[in-house]
Amino acid sequence: MSSPHNDLLLRLKATVGRESVFTAPEEVGRAAIRMYSQAIQDP
Repeated sequence: MSSPHNDLLLRLKATVGRESVFTAPEEVGRAAIRMYSQAIQDP
């Protein structure tokens, strides 16, 4: 009988060393940088 904690630990151990690449749906452009700058109130 395995506990949920052991199952989670085994799943985590299985992912160690794996590499994943995530592609953004759109390129980060000037407008996105400007909106981010305004959102964090950076002058």
